Amino acid sequence: MTTFSAIAGQTTSVEKVVTVFTSQETKLPLQAAQNKLADLPAYAVLLEAHQQSWDAVWQHSDIEIEIEGDLFELPAKGRNAQLAVRYNLFQLLISASLDNDRVSVPAKTLSGFGYRGHVFWDTEIFILPFFTLTQPAIARNLLTYRYHALEGARRKVK
Repeated sequence: MTTFSAIAGQTTSVEKVVTVFTSQETKLPLQAAQNKLADLPAYAVLLEAHQQSWDAVWQHSDIEIEIEGDLFELPAKGRNAQLAVRYNLFQLLISASLDNDRVSVPAKTLSGFGYRGHVFWDTEIFILPFFTLTQPAIARNLLTYRYHALEGARRKVK
């Protein structure tokens, strides 16, 4: 917990940096998170790295809608369509792991709690084509996840 005094009429900024580890990465997640947090650079450096990382993702994954002219001069309907498409792409991108082939896309991605850990059962039909064309490493992880789950699936159908 942190406490501070604020002055009326003066802007106060608070930076919150969080690290997350699970037992999938290490035997001591809390210790790993604390060690990582202690070694992180300043917030401004982290923010710049975050922005660069997302810029790289969007280079391969963005879809732009143009209606007679520049993207940013779209009529209201075009802007709304552009925002809707990008929002949905963002939901896909944050729900699939680039680094872990032991997880799949949650049934309600990361924005819904409804299915409590279940994965999207028809990932290969609806989600995999997008990742195959834009983020092949993620597509490979999603397919490898299914491979890892085969034995358990076979046991369930017997």
